[in-house]
Amino acid sequence: MASKHDFSGLSLEELNEVIEEASSLRTSKIEARRKELQAELAKLDSLTVKAPAAKPERSRAAAGYTHVHPKSGHEWLGRGGVPKAWQDIVGKDDPAPIRQEKLKPYRVDRTS
Repeated sequence: MASKHDFSGLSLEELNEVIEEASSLRTSKIEARRKELQAELAKLDSLTVKAPAAKPERSRAAAGYTHVHPKSGHEWLGRGGVPKAWQDIVGKDDPAPIRQEKLKPYRVDRTS
């Protein structure tokens, strides 16, 4: 890139002064531009509407009951796989309606 200015006639001291002035001017221009951009970002941030944090939706309601095993006292909601403690009453492969019928005598209300 060709220089717009001829510095060949300057002494070393004069060249150092020019470099120092140019560096100072460059730094002040960078700072001025940084302040402009920060002000613009602050203005944009003030326009942003922050949505409230969404609560995760429960996949199912909390059970108001539990089942208590007559021998071991083990509690089970009746959901998911059959625990070993309940396999003497409910079969692993029992369909849901049959499982519910087998568990009815052991159902205890948790709300009271």
